[in-house]
Amino acid sequence: MIPLTLTIGLIYGVTGLIGKDYDMPVAVLSALTLGLAVDFAIHFLVRAREIHAEQGDWAATTKLVFAEPARAISRNVIVIALGFTPLLAAPLVPYNTVGVFLAAILAFSGLATLLILPALIRVFEKFLFRSNRSRRRVMRRRTALFLTFLLGGAWLGANPVAAAEPPDVDRIVQETNRVAYYQGDDGRARVKMTIRDAKGRERVKEFTILRRDEPGEDRDQQFYVYFHAPSDERGTTFMVWKHLDRDDDRWLYLPALDVQKRIAATDKRTSFVGSHFFYEDVSGRRLTDDRHELIEETDTYYVLKNTPKDPSLVEFDSYTMWIHKATFIPVEVKYEKGGEVYRVAKVLGVEEIQGHVTVVKSQMTDLRTGGSTTVEYADVAYDIGLTDDLFTERYLRTPPAKYIR
Repeated sequence: MIPLTLTIGLIYGVTGLIGKDYDMPVAVLSALTLGLAVDFAIHFLVRAREIHAEQGDWAATTKLVFAEPARAISRNVIVIALGFTPLLAAPLVPYNTVGVFLAAILAFSGLATLLILPALIRVFEKFLFRSNRSRRRVMRRRTALFLTFLLGGAWLGANPVAAAEPPDVDRIVQETNRVAYYQGDDGRARVKMTIRDAKGRERVKEFTILRRDEPGEDRDQQFYVYFHAPSDERGTTFMVWKHLDRDDDRWLYLPALDVQKRIAATDKRTSFVGSHFFYEDVSGRRLTDDRHELIEETDTYYVLKNTPKDPSLVEFDSYTMWIHKATFIPVEVKYEKGGEVYRVAKVLGVEEIQGHVTVVKSQMTDLRTGGSTTVEYADVAYDIGLTDDLFTERYLRTPPAKYIR
């Protein structure tokens, strides 16, 4: 109502001050135009409410609202307002008046919606979005119940860590890292990666990922990634030697240029092949790089806050993990900078494969740009007998056909 009230007050007030008659054409057409002004405000509020329900914070919501809904409103205002401007060239004064009047209503109502509404929402956020908080609590409870039924049951009996007393923070972190990166002695999966931008445009990449663990308790690892699609990236390979006591070694081979290069350790927090995942998301982050704090424990989750020991090496201030207690799968991870969540990872699908609870679908979202990347894993297999000679530089150019078909 506020943008509409301000529009009516300004436009009709100016009309009265200049002594313009409120005739029938103005009355009828202005009513129709004010209806469009109402639509602008309703569209903005509905989309803001939907996005806020997902983000839980108006600062994060604002960026996404102005990435798409606000752009659509702006375009409508410009197109429709300009549509009335030909009336200014009409030989009759009433047509000129109607053109100016209606264009002014649309322009001012659009500006009021985009400039005044966000400020008012910021002030009254806790009152306007009260139901969103309730909805998020309900959704989190539903997610917890879903995962408990899907992953719990037998695992509560099979996993002595979950059935015993709550482990300390270090134990939680170690078990979470084991489940995420160390199940079986080696593994293979066919991966479909769908990259979406804020406008909904998609790019799809397909690759095979191989992983091998060194023998021993505290183990280094090797990763090998071979791209099948798109066609212009087919044959691209990426390899990591993950070390627990020093910086990881990373290589990338680009067949189109016939270039093989080392990836600097400082690049591990950059985009992995144009997706919203980072190189470090693929191979994992060293546990000793962060300080870990258990900030909450529910019936279903351990909630851990992780703070980097050397902030200069990363782009985040901290990240918070919701770890499923029965399986130690990190169901959700939120990265923060300056008190604002800007990056969110979520698990969307889980299956039991060869006795291992395995994530088969996940998503990374960049709240600043509105883009996201969804990853789906198929043909997952563990303990397939990978040898260390597969993870050498010569296989960057000549991939092991037996494992990447």
